[in-house]
Amino acid sequence: MTAPTRPNEFYKVEAPSWCDFQTLNYYKGDKEKMIKIDQALESVRKVAEVLDIEVHKLGDSTKCFIGGFSQGGFIAAMVWKMYKKTLGGFILYSSLSGKSVPVCAEQEMTPVLWCHGSEDDMAPYKKIIKENEHLENGKRKLVHIVREGLGHAVDKVIQIETKTFMENVLVQPKL
Repeated sequence: MTAPTRPNEFYKVEAPSWCDFQTLNYYKGDKEKMIKIDQALESVRKVAEVLDIEVHKLGDSTKCFIGGFSQGGFIAAMVWKMYKKTLGGFILYSSLSGKSVPVCAEQEMTPVLWCHGSEDDMAPYKKIIKENEHLENGKRKLVHIVREGLGHAVDKVIQIETKTFMENVLVQPKL
């Protein structure tokens, strides 16, 4: 699923965006004012509707994964945390995971892959690590990959790690 194109007040152009950014200084001041929350919640609702369709088609929510890159990762994190059917996995690339939103009981055991570049200037890893530390809960499998020298991107190594993560999750026996 791709973000809709909308006027973006921060960049002053139309661009694909799940919600409008008002600042990129999410690690300073009021994080709640970083984005237009009504737009973010509308995107979460739309993505959850698509996920519902996919879960229905498969007949097994544990075979569905959700994830995203950057702003799409943030929206995917919100969907994952609130989704009331256990998913197969959550994949986060170069993004915040919304520390202030609790993970619902259905996702407590859901495996997580979190990948980030050490030189990411859009979502600086050293700032984001505190925001994403709650992904480790001692119950779920967490694969955390930091790619040295990588900026705000996904490279071939991360693509291979994602494939391996998904294959490993899908072949694990369900408890």
